[in-house]
Amino acid sequence: MVVSSDEDAGEGSVDDSEENFRRKFYEESRDFSYLVDVLSEAGSDSRKLLGFDSWHSQDNPLSHSVFETLEKKYGEQISWNRSEKRLLFDRINSGLIETLRPCMGMPAWTKPVARRFSSSLSQEMIGEEVWTLLVAQEKEAGKDSEKVLGKDDRWLELSDDVQFIGIEIENFLMDELVADIVSAESF
Repeated sequence: MVVSSDEDAGEGSVDDSEENFRRKFYEESRDFSYLVDVLSEAGSDSRKLLGFDSWHSQDNPLSHSVFETLEKKYGEQISWNRSEKRLLFDRINSGLIETLRPCMGMPAWTKPVARRFSSSLSQEMIGEEVWTLLVAQEKEAGKDSEKVLGKDDRWLELSDDVQFIGIEIENFLMDELVADIVSAESF
């Protein structure tokens, strides 16, 4: 006979949360490494990124060729789909726009204080700002999904509806069967 206790139930949840933490940490470090590689591949000179004329297009500072080059490097990873890498690449592109566009062509006195003292952002500073933005977006997306899922989870409790529909189908089939039997006896 097997007897379970509350202590046994708690161990599984600790293992699950530890596994979730490890997976999340792995994904975050993988994404950060990808960001660093994207910036390195785009050019080690941060002035290229700060100059709007060197951007691939107005909406994409980074060329699609940067993604394709990195795809050769990361393409072997089975656990990371191309679509996930493309999404991260596009998020990095939009993060660069959000980070760099406000400071381009602006007088020094209108720039944030931290940027007034440094004549140009280093690649490391750009990477940190984009990473901070990406992490904030992830947290916001997590909150939004919790709100959506938490608002109305009654749709998950369908057992009463399933039973009601089953009874209706049963009654319909019985009525059809009785009608067929009655019509067969009348011939």
